[in-house]
Amino acid sequence: MLENRANTPHVRPPTFGTIADSIARLIEAANNAPGIDLGILLPSDSAGDQPYQPEDAQNNAGQSGQLPPATGQLDGACATGGDRRADGSPTAQIWQCGSVTQKNEIDYSIRHEYIAALEGLKDKGALMLAFGLSEEFVARKLHAERRSIGVKYKDLTPQYMLDKIYPRNIEKYGDPLGPSVDYLRERGKSWLDIIESASRSGGRDLGLGKDQI
Repeated sequence: MLENRANTPHVRPPTFGTIADSIARLIEAANNAPGIDLGILLPSDSAGDQPYQPEDAQNNAGQSGQLPPATGQLDGACATGGDRRADGSPTAQIWQCGSVTQKNEIDYSIRHEYIAALEGLKDKGALMLAFGLSEEFVARKLHAERRSIGVKYKDLTPQYMLDKIYPRNIEKYGDPLGPSVDYLRERGKSWLDIIESASRSGGRDLGLGKDQI
């Protein structure tokens, strides 16, 4: 009997809309509503770099003007990623936000974090020496960590600042990330000197010294 019922044709049940009639009426009204005239954007007549202001499209139709020069710089705090080439420049960067920092309003918060991270190496080095590790081992370990910290915070640094830092480091040390262990040793630095310098930030010649920012 069940098989007979299954094989017997039946009338398809009526279909019903998935959107309520009240909602459908609102959608139809919105689609048929007149458009909003936002006008056009035209440059200001006043002197200096001024943002565009919307004007009356009918009174100013057809007018045009030069774009004001760009004065902003993408905030380096938005930049992430990117492997390093031999010269230290990033192969790629991903910008995760759209904030803008004026060039004359530099945000030094990244530099402050960098300096604090370096200073944290001082206590670490003292502890390693207290545990009896050799001066050479501690010096090489802290120097490597310092370079890792440098890479991390340079990835967050605005490109226009890196354009000053990398050429300076290459000219001064022959390395975009700063002096290597071999460079320091060849110039007479002891292992204790390297341990001490690992936690000390530089950059005074670029206006980035701890007491300059």
